[in-house]
Amino acid sequence: MNANSYKYRIAFDIWLNDVRLQPPLLESWPAPQFDDVTVESLIRAMDVQSQAAYSMVDVFGLTATTAYPPDIASAFADKERSSRVHKVLRAAKDRGLEISLGFGTYSWGYEAIIKNDRSVAAKSQDGAPSAFALCDANPESFEYVKKILDYALSEFDFGGVHLESADQGFCRCPECADKYGLVGYNTRINEKTADYIKS
Repeated sequence: MNANSYKYRIAFDIWLNDVRLQPPLLESWPAPQFDDVTVESLIRAMDVQSQAAYSMVDVFGLTATTAYPPDIASAFADKERSSRVHKVLRAAKDRGLEISLGFGTYSWGYEAIIKNDRSVAAKSQDGAPSAFALCDANPESFEYVKKILDYALSEFDFGGVHLESADQGFCRCPECADKYGLVGYNTRINEKTADYIKS
């Protein structure tokens, strides 16, 4: 790497099975399994990424592919999954890489939470509730976000967090995107989430 190269080169693996050595057949995307093949595949990809002078790898789905449970804690109680995450993080470190946690800020992994607590559901322009995205006007929405981050960042040594705020929609209620516009709304919730992570 020369003096004019980017200091922080991020490889986007996106979902944990998008670099899988044995593609799953007839699976909906993103593929949910986190097994030994997933770990081996991520490590093989990191072999190439480290040789290509990347410094970070961005991966979604390490702590949950979809549907964090309403209590959040039980998502992090799976010792087998936790062991695999730690193995991936150690392998990254051994190769001079850091793993960035792909994180859906308000719009990925909240299906079970919304099903359990309809008051946090984002609204469409006509007021219909979303099955996937959260409404920032309800303070409870951000409490769920904070709980997930608290568990993920205290349990695992991630090198960063990649925030995705509208991957599966966004809230159009009067206090959310209708008030700030789409760009302003997403900027505001990403800034709020980044401030919480830094704190």
